[in-house]
Parts: sequence; structure tokens; C-alpha cells
Amino acid sequence: MSVGGGTATGPDPAAVRSMFASITPRYDLLNRVLSLRQDQRWRRKALGGINAIPAGAVVDVCSGTGDFQALARRRWPDRLVVGTDFCEPMLRRAREAGRGRRGTHVCADALRLPLRDGCAAAVLMAFGARNLVDGRTGVLEAHRILAPGGAFVLLEFTNDVSPWMRPFYAAYERCFLVPVGSLVSGTGAYGYLATSMRSVPRAAAWEAWMREAGFGEVGTDRYCGGVVTCLRGRKGAP
Repeated sequence: MSVGGGTATGPDPAAVRSMFASITPRYDLLNRVLSLRQDQRWRRKALGGINAIPAGAVVDVCSGTGDFQALARRRWPDRLVVGTDFCEPMLRRAREAGRGRRGTHVCADALRLPLRDGCAAAVLMAFGARNLVDGRTGVLEAHRILAPGGAFVLLEFTNDVSPWMRPFYAAYERCFLVPVGSLVSGTGAYGYLATSMRSVPRAAAWEAWMREAGFGEVGTDRYCGGVVTCLRGRKGAP
């Protein structure tokens, strides 16, 4: 399926799970190094754009080692913040890092979350959407678990890099992302990262899927010359 310059289908989930399990011990370090310490700033900016939310839990989908989950707990200290990921070693790392206080971790597929309809006040997803086997279904699942008035925030690399940024970004990918990522991780996982960043659907595709799912107030912010895109939406009244 093709929508707005992107396809709904993505990578093989078993291969992605195995790859992330292999890089879990150095995952946080790699995120800081390869983003030039910008990844947490992008997450904070994404959270800062969320205004009032209804009653309910905050759900971080594709939560990995819990970075976004931890920031969400600081934003909403009185809320239950649930992190879900299909890679158990990543969740174990989050627990060991103490990122479970006022929160919990659930091993689950983002396309089939074991959560009831309308239970969430906000659904967050940072740098996990490109790994979904079906992006459209991931958006539909986020909409399903949101309560009316709930917020959806999707933070991701997309193919929307500004023309002036493209030569710099190409050089970064070729000379820094893959070689440094492979050196630090000891695997070829960051070759996959570069490939997934090139093949991820464009922001227009995610926006179309969000509107199709029933989200309103759909909007987009671009960070770092379009290297990273933050998409937002609200679930309307039933």
C-alpha cells in the first residue's frame, strides 16, 4: 500500500527484534553519540508540544530502554506511564536502569497492544515507527487505545530533509553514522539504521494514515533541517 510517498509495509520483525537485542548493552550510548546528543532534546521538544490530556495512562510504544518513558514520567509525575516494546532485552535494560518507577514495562507488538480500548491519555512513539511491519496499522492501534481527547505524538526520522541539509546529511550518514555505529556496537546494525532512515515513509504518509484513523488537529514539526519529524494528533469525541 502506498500513501503520500510511503508504503505501509516495513522490515521483518524477527530480524529487527534480533538486531535490537544484539545492541541493547550500548544502545543508549549509541543514541547519544550518533545524534550528537540531540535525541533527548528532540524528545523533550515533542513532549513540550502536548497540552492538556484526559484521564488515563501515558503509553510509550516502541519504548526501547525507556528514555521517552522516563521523560514522560517527569512531565506527568502522577500518571502511570507504560512502556511497551517487542524486544525483551530492551525492556530489561529499562528496568535495570530504574526507569520503571511510576511506570511499568510490557513486552508487546506495537500492532497488537494488550491494552483495552480508550485506556490511554497519550500515546508516544519515538524512533520506532520505521521498524513497524505496517505503519498504518500502528497508527490505527494508537488511535484505538486512546481516550477521546487523547494526544498522539510520533517522533521519527523521515525522508523530508531540506535541500540545504541534504549534502551535510549524506556526508554524516556515509562518514559517521554507519562506521561509528558499527565500531561502537560491534555489529552491522547501523547499516540497517541508515537503510531504514532512507526507506521510512515521508511525513505526508503518516499524516494521511493519522487522518484516515480518525485523528484531528494533525500537525507536523521538523527538527534539524527535516532530519527528524514530530507528528501530532488528537483523538476526537466518539
